Amino acid sequence: MWAPTIALLPGALTIYLGFDGGGYFPPATGVAVVVLALALVLRLTLTERPLEGFGLAGTLVTAALALFAVWGLVSSAWSDAPARAVTDFDRTLLYLLMFALLGTLPRTVETARIVLIGIAVGATFVCIAGLLSRVLPDVFPIAPSVLDQRLSYPITYWNGLGLLAALAIVFATHFACAAREHVAARVAGAAVLPLLAATLFFTFSRASIVVVVVGVVGYVIVARPRGFVPALIAVLPTTAIAVVWSYDADLLAKPNPTTASAVDQGHEVFIVLLLCAIVAAVVRYALRGLDGRLLLIDVPKRTRNTIVLAAAGVVVLGIGTAWIALDMNDRVSRQYEKFKEGDVIRQAEDARERLTAVGNNGRIQHWEKAIDAFGSDPLKGTGAGTYELTWAKTRESDFTVRDGHSLYLETLSELGLVGGVLLVLALSAILVSLGIRAGAHGRGPWTALFIGAVVWALFAAQDWVWELPAVTAWLFAAGGVALARPPGAPETRLVAPPRLVRVVAALVVLAIAVTPVLNAIADTRLRDSVAAFKAGDCGSAIDKALSATSAFGGRPEPYAILAFCDVRLGDDVLAERMMQKAVDRDPNNWVYHYGLALVLGAQGEDPRAEIAEARRLNPREDRAVDAEEAFASTNDPEKWKRRALKARLPIQ
Repeated sequence: MWAPTIALLPGALTIYLGFDGGGYFPPATGVAVVVLALALVLRLTLTERPLEGFGLAGTLVTAALALFAVWGLVSSAWSDAPARAVTDFDRTLLYLLMFALLGTLPRTVETARIVLIGIAVGATFVCIAGLLSRVLPDVFPIAPSVLDQRLSYPITYWNGLGLLAALAIVFATHFACAAREHVAARVAGAAVLPLLAATLFFTFSRASIVVVVVGVVGYVIVARPRGFVPALIAVLPTTAIAVVWSYDADLLAKPNPTTASAVDQGHEVFIVLLLCAIVAAVVRYALRGLDGRLLLIDVPKRTRNTIVLAAAGVVVLGIGTAWIALDMNDRVSRQYEKFKEGDVIRQAEDARERLTAVGNNGRIQHWEKAIDAFGSDPLKGTGAGTYELTWAKTRESDFTVRDGHSLYLETLSELGLVGGVLLVLALSAILVSLGIRAGAHGRGPWTALFIGAVVWALFAAQDWVWELPAVTAWLFAAGGVALARPPGAPETRLVAPPRLVRVVAALVVLAIAVTPVLNAIADTRLRDSVAAFKAGDCGSAIDKALSATSAFGGRPEPYAILAFCDVRLGDDVLAERMMQKAVDRDPNNWVYHYGLALVLGAQGEDPRAEIAEARRLNPREDRAVDAEEAFASTNDPEKWKRRALKARLPIQ
């Protein structure tokens, strides 16, 4: 009972996190941590052999992840921003618990298969929900705040949804091609591929399209599935039709895809996609007998390898010939220069134009700032969660970002060599272990998990998917299973520790889960406080803000709300004290120095030193620029008051 239940948990959490902003915000992270912590506690206390799968490899990776989490938490000592460090710690703790929980299970192909099924179903469910919100917006309406010409619902970030669709396509390809899988799995895999391809298309995520090509081709080469031919017959034409029809739906690529005409066009696309899915399923079912005959063909391993090498040689030769014939060196050189020179890709009237755009969309600037920050303190970095401050202080464009758009460079920027080495050790161990299992078991689910991990690792090099547990947590589940001990491995004392040790371990797990819970509570109350403040209800805003500080006093945002409400209520002394508390909790953030300048100005005190500090920390912020000009142009305290009260507040 334990193994199937735990193995399906990653898929269930993928759905939950996918429908809660991808798990980006503390409340979703807190819930996921609690679920995983309780599952681990139950396993530790209720089973006779709770750590049956835990061996040396799993212990070492668990230690690396734990040290990575702790190092991020400790980094608040030099970043002076404990709230940022705690939020990052909570996310890493989620991944650590996912890895540890799945690592307690003995490593078997069946466990890997159940994990893969759960993740594939969860990812597909989230993606199809997003697709339906685009093609049937009148039937499945979504909040206007996530309505965009690039499909992002329900994760709320188009590249995140694009990566999830790419992963789902790799996993569905496995099931569609796996001749040894139940016919229902083969049919379902084929049926969802046209739908997933359409979902990926509507995200207009260029990186996701690139990695899915790498993933599918890589899977076919590594797995060499016996059911590839019947799957190809069923899927290739239907998926091509689905993508072409989606591409031709021009109104669904416009800024407002819910006009009456766009809705009609969406209905037409839905019918075509549904027919493509049905046809793919029917054809795959009709060709099920071919799978059995292909399985009976006994091709010696040496012959298979020779065929693969020969095919690879033909492909390489063909690519080389085409490369020379088409003068690709010159073409690639020109495109590369365009990529380097192309900065932020402007929002076009038609999102389809993105697919042929070559620009780097600001990525190179993000990476350069991360590298510069790493160079300023290579050993320990600037502190967890501080890339946003690095960018604000040194950016050369008006574009605002919170993350470095590269897991590896951002980690070096924030946590230095120590954090970077710990992260690379953990991820490398997971990738290598999955690769070893894929090599040993050939066409099994290990190959699909391995290729999915490669796809994720490539994508993480140029985006902030680490901050989206909905598309990342599954990787640590797969890693936990891959690094576990197999059944029948030599017994150790760790497999069945004494009752007292189990209880203590369970208490430790519950204790470390407290921080994410408190942070989640504080974040929820803070959102309520901000909503009340915007509605002009300072009484409720103050109550919620105080409640947020009682849950987690390290966050600066509640004190800023308290300060602005105190200004409205005429308590200038208390307002200054509250805003100073916000500054103390995040001293390198321009927002709170700007807020303190407004509070000082509102009571007729000189705000110019604080507004100058806000400008130093974020030179290109227009609100700070406007306020500095307004305050610098006069020495009259009464004018400071009027201008401070008219200034734009830094509350989103």
